[in-house]
Amino acid sequence: MNRIGAFEWTRLRMWGSLLCVAIGLAACGGSAATSSTTNSGPPAQLVVYSNLLSGAMKATIGSIMLSRYNTEVVYQDLLTADEYTKLVAEKAHPTASVWILDAAHAIAAKNLGLLEKLDPKVVTNLKDLVPSAKPAAVGEYGGGIALITAGIAYRTDVFAQNGWAPPTEFKDLLDPKYKGHVGLTRSMSTDTLISMAKTNGGDEKNIDPAFTFAKQVVSAAKVSVFPASSLAFNDAMGRNEVWIGTQLDSAERAYKQQGGAVAMAYVSNMVFSITMAGVIKNSPNQPQAQQFVNLLFGLDYQTYQSTNGTQLPISTRSDVKLPDALVPLFPTKEQVRSAYAPDWSVVADQQGIWLQRWIRDLEGKAS
Repeated sequence: MNRIGAFEWTRLRMWGSLLCVAIGLAACGGSAATSSTTNSGPPAQLVVYSNLLSGAMKATIGSIMLSRYNTEVVYQDLLTADEYTKLVAEKAHPTASVWILDAAHAIAAKNLGLLEKLDPKVVTNLKDLVPSAKPAAVGEYGGGIALITAGIAYRTDVFAQNGWAPPTEFKDLLDPKYKGHVGLTRSMSTDTLISMAKTNGGDEKNIDPAFTFAKQVVSAAKVSVFPASSLAFNDAMGRNEVWIGTQLDSAERAYKQQGGAVAMAYVSNMVFSITMAGVIKNSPNQPQAQQFVNLLFGLDYQTYQSTNGTQLPISTRSDVKLPDALVPLFPTKEQVRSAYAPDWSVVADQQGIWLQRWIRDLEGKAS
């Protein structure tokens, strides 16, 4: 049987629902959710830009999509900047149906007309998200699935061997004892720069103080390692190239759970980025994409994230919470409340320029 197009799928779903009303839900599988499922024929294929989160998605959502919606999910783990570039390039003919971006990139994508509105009749779990997971500038085009932040990751074994106190602020990166072993992660440059700017008298509207300070770090610490991603940062730590540096907190926790001798210092004025999800405009299999996004906001995915300690859950549901053993690995509630909240619309306009400056003025000037 040929795959059913989005229009035909929706029409059959409507007729199936009417039939259930006529003959009773029991004859249709006992629930409205089951009645909307098309299980005959080969599965549809849903491509998801999973933004390095495919592991959690496979563990929680993949089997549900196949059993409930007869849909096989194909994951493409791309860095945020690469995913955004693909979204822009494929605007007329998208190959993927679900996007995962930070708030700034989501706003930029919305402004370019790349995002589809979420269907409130399908994406019912959106109501369970904390208010900060639904930035006004994104509106009805997406919602948050986790909070992440950049801090200072450091090798606990190296610090213990040398009797060094843990770092507490960005200024600690200037300490000469770390010379040659400081890493600055490019993929977290936006959050890092905003936090550095705020700490040094600026903010997202005045980013120059951040670059002034970062240049001092590059010069004083002889920085030569600028990992393109958080995973590359962990690899550099494993090779003993990096003892301390700016890193994504969820990547630090993942490395620690793999046995890495690492800890995270949460600095003042830290910025929490919102990892967001939504549907790509004009993409194939839109009904299934809406269902997939709804599951990202739902109990299974949010519970998995909190139980495995990868990202800070963003659901208000009382049954989604961090296990007691993992609480010390995350920022405290007070740290979350006191974090700096930038104007993401400004960030969306400026982050591309900041990245160019980062590559030119920091990586390009490193010795």
